[in-house]
Amino acid sequence: MTGRSALTTAIVVTTVLSHGPAWAISGAVGRAQTYLLRIRGYVGNAPADARVLGPLTVGIDSKRLTLQLTDVQMLNGPVTEGRSVLRAFELYDPNLLFVGDPQLVDQVREAPPGAYLTIFGYIVGEQRMLLVEIERPGGG
Repeated sequence: MTGRSALTTAIVVTTVLSHGPAWAISGAVGRAQTYLLRIRGYVGNAPADARVLGPLTVGIDSKRLTLQLTDVQMLNGPVTEGRSVLRAFELYDPNLLFVGDPQLVDQVREAPPGAYLTIFGYIVGEQRMLLVEIERPGGG
């Protein structure tokens, strides 16, 4: 094996091994792609009248919190919404690990119970979500 083909093989193997749920989400074995996910939901408990898809357990450093999700959408992959996206992470505990800019991570960690958040992030590896934007109604 030449140096160039060994390097290519190493890159392909690393890419395949680092994209666990991404492969399950896309069904696109053999294509490396980063997926942008948008999740919306309540920190802790949702109001009684909220239409909730289900819970998502999130790990942030050593803290765990539960989001009651109202909407999940893959913004750049073949599977575009809801429970299909969540199934890729249901075997993990916590389901996702939030990582990234400490200011963004802190916005989720410090959100009060009942806060409604819209979270944008890239799925990185098997269960990490690299946060890129957090929105709260009213900016608070």
